[in-house]
Amino acid sequence: MMKARYFFGFILLYLSVISSAQSTVYFTYDHAGNRETRSINLSPLNSTFSESSASKEVEDIKFEENFGEGKRIIFFPNPTQGILKIEIQGYSAEEVAIVTLHTITGILLINRRIYLTDILDLTEYQNATYILKIIIDDNCSEWKIIKE
Repeated sequence: MMKARYFFGFILLYLSVISSAQSTVYFTYDHAGNRETRSINLSPLNSTFSESSASKEVEDIKFEENFGEGKRIIFFPNPTQGILKIEIQGYSAEEVAIVTLHTITGILLINRRIYLTDILDLTEYQNATYILKIIIDDNCSEWKIIKE
């Protein structure tokens, strides 16, 4: 069973390398949903960095979601020590994004409007996994945020 999971991960990694020139983050999970590994493909021409061999490089990676027409959301670092930076690109300054942060059990911690850039301060929250949701117009982006 373990060989099948790693083979599947390799296939996903290979398909991403041949189809994208942007940084891509990959995770592998056990059957209980616990994260086992994280790797990042910086570009099709560069090698993949693993969390154990290049932890400093992993911290500097920006996570992003593209909504087309130059519109995208970028946030970093993840995992975070407490400060999470959010950048919204391709939208006008008048367009408002709604940002929510929930615990993994669904308790709402943060619910606010942001504009082009913002910082979420998570230092007062305990080390755990949280759900970050960003809504702009009809676009919605959800991410797991790990606070260490």
